[in-house]
Amino acid sequence: MESVCAAELDDIATSAPAPLERFPPQLALRAWMERYAAFTAVKRGIADALRAGAAR
Repeated sequence: MESVCAAELDDIATSAPAPLERFPPQLALRAWMERYAAFTAVKRGIADALRAGAAR
């Protein structure tokens, strides 16, 4: 799981300039931050589930 998360985070980091091709800077930053927030929300949920399963 760790390598999958690292690969996804690398993808998010390297995609940071992409929204600038479609949006003005403020909207591009917002679009990228929303993508990052969605990533962290999903990964947090997965981490919580894994910890709960390991505690059983």
